[in-house]
Amino acid sequence: MKIKKILFTMSCLFAFIVAVRSQEVIATSGNYFENSSGSVAFTIGEPVTATLIKDDKILTQGFHQSEISIVTEYILPALEFEITAFPNPANDYIILKTDQFEGLHYYLFTMEGGQILEGLLVSDQTEINFSLLTPSMYFLKVIEGNKELKTFKIIKK
Repeated sequence: MKIKKILFTMSCLFAFIVAVRSQEVIATSGNYFENSSGSVAFTIGEPVTATLIKDDKILTQGFHQSEISIVTEYILPALEFEITAFPNPANDYIILKTDQFEGLHYYLFTMEGGQILEGLLVSDQTEINFSLLTPSMYFLKVIEGNKELKTFKIIKK
C-alpha cells in the first residue's frame, strides 16, 4: 500500500512538471534578436493558430508573443492651424512650432503612460529640453483647455 502511495505521488508530480513545461513551443525554426530599441522573437512552422477572447483576456495560440504594442496618432480633424514637432528623432531638444500658441499646453509621457514633463507654449517656437531623458520613445501631447489637439511620437536617441 505504501508503494502505491509513493508511485501515485510521483506520477502526480511528473504530470505537474509535464504540464508546466508544456507551455514551450516546438517549432521547425526560429530566432531571437535584441538591441537597444527592443527585441523580436519568432518561430516558423507552427501549424495551428487561434485567438481566443473572453472579457478582457486575450490568448493567441500558435505565435510567440511576449508583448504587443499598438501605437496610434490622434489628430483633431477640425484643427484650424498647424502644429509641428522637430527634430525627430531628438538628441537634446524638441521644438514645437505653431501659428497659434495662446492657451496651449504640452505634456510629455513615457511609453508606459507616465507623465514626465508639462509646460505652456510661450511663443510660435517652444523648445522642450530632452537632454536629461533616457533614449526611448515618448508621446508629446498638445492640449488646449480639456481638448487634445495633437499627439506626437518622439524618439530620443
